[in-house]
This record gives sequence, C-alpha cells and structure tokens, in this order.
Amino acid sequence: MYRLFREKVENMIKILYITSRSDIGGGPKHLYDLVRYISKNFKQEFEVHIAAPIERPFWEKYETICTNLIAIPKRKFSILSYFNLLSYCKNQNIKLIHSHGRGAGVYSRLLKLFGLNIVHTFHGVHTEKGIIAYIKILMDKFLKLLTDRFISVSLDEQFKAIHLNIASMEDIQTINNGIDSNKVLNYINTQNKTISKKVEFCTLARFDYAKGLDILIGHILKLPSDILAKVHFTIAGLGNETNRFQSRLNSQKLKDSVTLIPETNNPLQLLYNSDVYLSSSRYEGLPLSVLEAMACNKPCLLSDVIGHNSFKKNNTALFFKLSNHEAFKDGIVYFTSSENRIKYGTRSIELVQQYFSIKQMAEDTVQLYRDMVKLSQH
Repeated sequence: MYRLFREKVENMIKILYITSRSDIGGGPKHLYDLVRYISKNFKQEFEVHIAAPIERPFWEKYETICTNLIAIPKRKFSILSYFNLLSYCKNQNIKLIHSHGRGAGVYSRLLKLFGLNIVHTFHGVHTEKGIIAYIKILMDKFLKLLTDRFISVSLDEQFKAIHLNIASMEDIQTINNGIDSNKVLNYINTQNKTISKKVEFCTLARFDYAKGLDILIGHILKLPSDILAKVHFTIAGLGNETNRFQSRLNSQKLKDSVTLIPETNNPLQLLYNSDVYLSSSRYEGLPLSVLEAMACNKPCLLSDVIGHNSFKKNNTALFFKLSNHEAFKDGIVYFTSSENRIKYGTRSIELVQQYFSIKQMAEDTVQLYRDMVKLSQH
C-alpha cells in the first residue's frame, strides 16, 4: 500500500507557475483560475507550486488554493530570486515551469539552462516604440531559444508573436482565455441592479500605457453636452493616478459625468450595474474584463486593436479606432438605444459560453503539459 502511494506521488507532474504580478489584473486572475481548476480537477496528476510577488489581492488568493508558494519581486528581475527559484526547483524536483507574462518569462527561460521544461504564456505581445522597446524584442528573440512551448491567449497574439519572430509556428498554440460564466450568472441572479437615468458605461483597467485610459479620458472630454446629458462613465483601476485624472475632469466641469474609482474588489458588481462595457486599450492579449462583461450580458464598445479582434465573431461588439473620435462618439450614441444594447448583449453572452470557458482553457493547457512530459521522456 505504502509502495503504491509512493509511486503515485513520484509520478505526479510538479509544475512551478511564475508570475511577476499579484495585483488586480487579467494576468494574475487568469493564473488563479487556471491553478484553481487544475488543483481541483487534476490533483492526482499534478502538484502545483507558485512563484509570485507578495501583493494583494492575488497572493492571498493563491494561498487558498496552493500551499507551495515562493515570493519574488514585482516586475523586477533579481539574481538572488533567480537562484532561489533554481534551488527551489531542485529541492522540490520541479520538472515543468509555466511562466505568465514577460517579467516571469525572463526567470523561466533562464532556468531552462538547467534542464527544466518551459511553457510560456505571453498575455499580450507589445510593440511599443523606442530603444527600450527594441531591446525588449531582442531579448524576447533570445529567450525564444530557451522555450519549449508558447501559449497565446488569442489568434491575434499568435500571429503577432510569429511575425516578430519571438515564437515559432511549430512551438506556439492558441488557448483562449476563459471564464466561469455560470459563476457570473449565479452572482447576477442574486443581485438587484441599480437603476440610473443615464446609460452607464463601465471600464475596468489598471493605469498602464497599454490600457489607453489617457485616450479614453481625452475622448470623453470632447463629447458634446447633449450626449453627456444622456450617459455616465465609471472608470475603475486608476490607483494612485485617480486624483490627477479627477482634477482634469473637474477643471472641465465633468465630475458629474465621470466617476473614478482607484480600485475595486468586486468587479462583477460594477459590470452588472453598468449598461455597456468600454475598453480603450492600445493592445491586449484577450481581456478577461471583456469576457466577464459579456457573461453579464453587456454589449461592448472596444478599441479596434490586437486582442479585441477575437470579439468580432458574430458581431458581438462595436469597434472604434483609437485616433477616431467620431467613431468613438458614434459608438456612445448607438448604445444609448436600449434596443441596440439588448441585441449586442444577447450575442455577447452566447459567444462567451461557446468559446471562452475556464474548463476548455484549463483542459487544453493540461493536455499540452502531458504532451510535453511525454516528449521529454523519450
């Protein structure tokens, strides 16, 4: 009996997940959802370990689903942390590492030098301008050589990674982000929606260049008064930048048209009480906030960029070019119609339920792990 138990434990695949963020955001939540599903449904096959910054809210969430945690700095490479991770992998007999995001990918790919199997998920392929961006791409091209498998969270991201030569066609697989739409539905069925006289537009995004909140505020400031009289905007996630943006809005006498929230621990409540979800991102992987909004039966007005194109199936969202204020304004006006909101909201929830489930995302990822381990044993 003991021998059978020992063989079973020894045959378990030990995975170390690495993320350089534990704050509010799609990347940390994606990892939490993936690990939670694997820990619950594949616990006889996989032993989960997580390396992440000690930061709210996700470090505490990781502690509820995993007892094997190791702390690393937030978005910062540390030689000491690198060797701590290497020692941890040797002591725990880790065979497979799955990194999430560019910062985590530096750690994972350099650990490949010691014979570990590496999976890397991009969570957005960024092509900013300038010398620093150029150096980052060069670094990604080098790290490509130290990666066994890549995961893109959308086809857009896959094509972009291949085009930039930071992943090869034979080593990359698209596994769509996924959410638990039943959990969302169970939540909204217990809520009473706050009724507003205005059409409520909601945005959930941390203050980051990629999220384009500066562009969004600029577009709102240009809206004529007759449109502003019919709509209200809630933007959550600005953090320490909230006061600066609030001052800008106050100077334009728009404080009654826009509510800024530094952060929220209950995004579903904001989504449920809104009428339309709005994203002005400069680029994305495949945003969970949009998926959750669609699961809440909300129509979406999205910037026409990489990562949002996955939502063009079946006309499930309206799109605007970031530089085109008229297109932004037309989208706002279009969704002041309840008939238009209902039409797009119905399409949205159908799309999420069909293509973007946590179950499918996690099971596709597990199969990739199995294939990698099988190859490494030959």
